[in-house]
Amino acid sequence: MVNTPSAYKYLSYQINGLGKVSDLCTPHALYLTIDHSAKGRKLAYRELFKDHVDGASLAEIRDATNKG
Repeated sequence: MVNTPSAYKYLSYQINGLGKVSDLCTPHALYLTIDHSAKGRKLAYRELFKDHVDGASLAEIRDATNKG
């Protein structure tokens, strides 16, 4: 895939985290509650993606997802 969420153009990350304008995406109600300002929301949203998931945890997540 990609090394960072911003590098994948089919995610809402570019809109929610970087402020890219799109007519195809409207802000989710939970996203709007992150902060009262657009700048604060973008910063807080990017913070959600700072940590990487270790290999063992990622394997567990994939296994659980595949099993439903």
